[in-house]
Amino acid sequence: MIIDNLMLEEFEKRLNSDKQANTIKNTIAKNGIYASSFNNNILKKHNNEFSNEIKTGDITNQESSGRCWIFASLNMARISAMEKLQVKDLEFSENYLYFFEKIEKANTFFENIIQYGLDLDFNDRLMQIFLDNPVSDGGYWEWYISLNKKYGIVPKYIMNETFHSENTSIFEQTLNLIAKKHALKIINAHKQNQDNLIANLKKEALYEIYQICVKSLGMPPKTFDFEYRDKDDKFHRETNLTPMEFYKKFVGEELDQKITLVSDPREIYPYGKVIESKYFKTSIEGKTNYTLNVPMEELKKATIKSILDNKSVWFGCDVSQFKDNKSGILDTELYDLNNVLGVEDTLTKAQKLQLGIISPNHAMNFIGVDLDEKGNPIKWKVENSWGDKVGKKGIFSMSDKWFEDFNFECVVDKKYVDEKYLKGLEEESIKLEAWDPLA
Repeated sequence: MIIDNLMLEEFEKRLNSDKQANTIKNTIAKNGIYASSFNNNILKKHNNEFSNEIKTGDITNQESSGRCWIFASLNMARISAMEKLQVKDLEFSENYLYFFEKIEKANTFFENIIQYGLDLDFNDRLMQIFLDNPVSDGGYWEWYISLNKKYGIVPKYIMNETFHSENTSIFEQTLNLIAKKHALKIINAHKQNQDNLIANLKKEALYEIYQICVKSLGMPPKTFDFEYRDKDDKFHRETNLTPMEFYKKFVGEELDQKITLVSDPREIYPYGKVIESKYFKTSIEGKTNYTLNVPMEELKKATIKSILDNKSVWFGCDVSQFKDNKSGILDTELYDLNNVLGVEDTLTKAQKLQLGIISPNHAMNFIGVDLDEKGNPIKWKVENSWGDKVGKKGIFSMSDKWFEDFNFECVVDKKYVDEKYLKGLEEESIKLEAWDPLA
């Protein structure tokens, strides 16, 4: 079938027979699809009131960066620290972890090239995945834990933001250039039967990455003094702390009890099994995105139990869907696209995942839930990291249907998960290929 004039004339005649089409066409041309299809009735149910809420600190701001997973992780970790310190607000340094994340991610890239890529053609599917933004900003909860366990954390003012921690595009582009340049050197050494040079080539590559990170993000502190005032305005000082000492003293081992639950609707991955990436992690010795697959109802139950126990929940979702930044609403009925565009979305979540329409692309925290009289969720309170000028002073309200359709994973304590699913943690995991949308 080719597109010819007869077909175009048929389409035009068909469209002109639609009396509403001309009005809608003009409205969309002036205001855009979303503004033209905005469902104002949805505002009524998102009143920013929730039956159960968690007290947290001030809204944080990742600025023009892809560090949402670090912000969400540190926002989650700070709640217990705020309780221990008896302070109204606390923010950890995202830049501190970001520094080490970049070096570790480059190291993982080089290791993947050395272990799996030396004999691959550049057009090979796996090689293309390795070369696609190897030192990107994105990440997962398990990657945060790996960094935390290895490097500790520090208060924000000890290693504050820089231009390139808040504006990462050129910084990331530069690191990718350097990483790929050295990957080619390593591959060429192998092709020339000079594998004995690879270790030194990799070390030199890591130094180049390191010195760019120091120049762009600053030098991470080895020790520091921590000064603060508690809720009663009493002054405190902790001297000569290392980042690891600070982490152990004020955050502790509480995070060790947490696991990531995922609800993957694709039938090829059974519930009660762990699915994890075959290749990707932040540090060589760290974890991949290691997730226990459970039904959606179990994902919601565990999240509710956590919130009711005053523990926020890190989650990964597709934030590009049915979102309004001004009102701070995430709702599947937010835009009436069916009536405005004359098309109907009949795809399931599993089909959208398989077709590449949706995928996890943003991490935030659940800090509240609105339950009905039977304990069923109506809407969810979300702590974002886009600053207080977005949403309701940084807070978003998510409908329960949006949770089902566009949320993928939640981080909760093991004790909130049904035992029949936890058994999967003791069994062999299912390894995801590099091109899987959840890998």
